[in-house]
Amino acid sequence: MELSVTFDFSAITAIALRARNLDMTPPLRDASIYQEASTKVNFAKESSPDGQKWQDLKPATWLRKKSGSILREKSILVNSITHYPVGTNTWVVGTNVEYGLYHQKGVPSRNLPARTFLGFSQNDINQINQIFQRYVENIL
Repeated sequence: MELSVTFDFSAITAIALRARNLDMTPPLRDASIYQEASTKVNFAKESSPDGQKWQDLKPATWLRKKSGSILREKSILVNSITHYPVGTNTWVVGTNVEYGLYHQKGVPSRNLPARTFLGFSQNDINQINQIFQRYVENIL
């Protein structure tokens, strides 16, 4: 008595070949568009990506300011947040405004606290994972 089993791997092989040649530009672009919007929400909420409220301004600073928002005197920084490709498989979300780094990291020697606006919350990570998952599922 003999038992013979034959497996047809052609479907799996075809999926593997398609996966190897996937153009990841569309989900990378979509993820960076999502992250740009999420970063701008951080400004509206005056909080870091993880939800921590930014340190309040000193009373003297509030008296000087023309706007009623932290990091939004003229909205130059928030309006500079953008996304762009920097290679085949890399997109960046960020700002080209030089002082953005000082607000992001803080400058203790100048009594400037970090008010983190760039970064990923757990919700951002989940949303971006869904963007990639939907893309791959639609392709494969």
